[in-house]
Amino acid sequence: MSHFKDVLIAIDTDTILRHFNHDISQDHNYPTRIAPRFAEDVIHMVSNSKDTSNQGSANITSTLELGDVIRWRATTLSKDFENSVILYNYSQLYSDGGEISPVRIISIQGAPMPVINKQSPWATPIKQEVNTYLWAATAENRGHITYTWSFMIVDKHNQVVGYCSWDPYMTIV
Repeated sequence: MSHFKDVLIAIDTDTILRHFNHDISQDHNYPTRIAPRFAEDVIHMVSNSKDTSNQGSANITSTLELGDVIRWRATTLSKDFENSVILYNYSQLYSDGGEISPVRIISIQGAPMPVINKQSPWATPIKQEVNTYLWAATAENRGHITYTWSFMIVDKHNQVVGYCSWDPYMTIV
């Protein structure tokens, strides 16, 4: 039986921008590569899978079974207050036989997102609906996969600040 394996990616955009002195790629075809050692400081992935190790790192090892669906979402450590991140490209770098279906965008219209009631924080939250998205793929063949996620950093005025990428991995058993 297949399961959903959710991966939340929290990206520290403030530290990335400081590290590169706000000089990151402006070309989505050639994003600034975040080196593995630096990625460990600024990219934090967590998963709902019990079979995941290295939770909170830039390279979690999430064990997928054939037929499992992996779903990726991203946010910033400030939860999109000053800057936001948008995953925009997945590409596979290496595989020893591991294979997933083509990664696809799933758009979700009117997703519930409650907001705290400032007058009564303990009371029923204020209802809000947002449009959001995630990326998903299905585990199809056993093995290890190293891949690249590219993401854009967007400021609070909806202007693209720049493009970055890093190379995590996964295991399918």
